[in-house]
Amino acid sequence: MADTASLPIVVPSRPFSRDDKHRTPRTSRTARNEKPAANGHPLTACGQLVVIGGGAAATAVLHQLAKDAGFRPETVTVVDPRPVGFGLAFGTTDPKLRCNTSVDVTALHRANRSDLQCYLAARGWPVGRSDFVPRALVAHYCRERFARAQRELKARGIHMRHVAARAHTVRRAHHPADRYRITLSDGSALEATDVVVAVGGDQPLLPEVLREHADHPDLLIGPYPTERLRALPGDARVLVLGSKLSAVDAALVLCRSDRQVTLCSPFR
Repeated sequence: MADTASLPIVVPSRPFSRDDKHRTPRTSRTARNEKPAANGHPLTACGQLVVIGGGAAATAVLHQLAKDAGFRPETVTVVDPRPVGFGLAFGTTDPKLRCNTSVDVTALHRANRSDLQCYLAARGWPVGRSDFVPRALVAHYCRERFARAQRELKARGIHMRHVAARAHTVRRAHHPADRYRITLSDGSALEATDVVVAVGGDQPLLPEVLREHADHPDLLIGPYPTERLRALPGDARVLVLGSKLSAVDAALVLCRSDRQVTLCSPFR
């Protein structure tokens, strides 16, 4: 990484699975005396559900649970340092940045692939199911669906709240043994009977050759949030690793000034 001070590197996003011991595990719970909730997964009746993540994946979970009349926990706590509903990739207002999945794939409701299409049409955006729409539109869609799920759960007497922090660990509680303890980035902790991890593609896959430089200030792991790209000097020389839609997003943002941008990929 020669001359890194003048050559920021952007690694576009893609789903990332780490074997880091500090990574929050994907936790599900099955025990006796539990009542089925959404999708047939058993959740504890009158329990405390913690959903890790507050973006599109978490919104889809809550949207599904809100449709299940049998889902009646005592509390639902959503843990995410960002505002709920937006997530990492959709937290942008830039109309030029497009989703990398079509409208029918991006819908939150698996039983209604036209949900996003109908939502957009009702708001003056008549699009086809195979169209790729601006990420900002999906952000508004997710946020409204999140708010609707919250209202539906509240109408059942279920208390729902958002904790603006990042989950660090999920472990079995010492007492009682059938609960979980979630430690948070602000030093506090939560207890839960059930945990759903819905962080989506929270981190991109960093190529092995760059992993030793993961903490370098000139290495941006993923183009989102795009404010980091806009903060680069106007005359910066930037290497973008990748050439697919996330890389194109990065290039679109970077090229709005006199920056010199190079896209590098083994694929054509």
